[in-house]
Amino acid sequence: MDNAQVTNDRLLVENSKAMQAILKATQAEAEQSRIITVQSQQLTEEMNKILQATQEEAKMTRHMARQTQRLSEQMMKDSVSMKTVI
Repeated sequence: MDNAQVTNDRLLVENSKAMQAILKATQAEAEQSRIITVQSQQLTEEMNKILQATQEEAKMTRHMARQTQRLSEQMMKDSVSMKTVI
């Protein structure tokens, strides 16, 4: 075996090691991306739940405001009626 062949063989072994390291790093990065994607999906679901709850709360607040307005109007009518009676 000549020097050129030995050098080529060494380069092939080093290249193979480097490729294995790159593959492992790529796999680790892919796993991290998968984890981040799952976390993002969970966060989106939680945000949607919060949004729905906020919308429901706003709906109930509007309903309560309408009821309060009606009660106030009725109390004013009752007050005028009572003044008329007296």
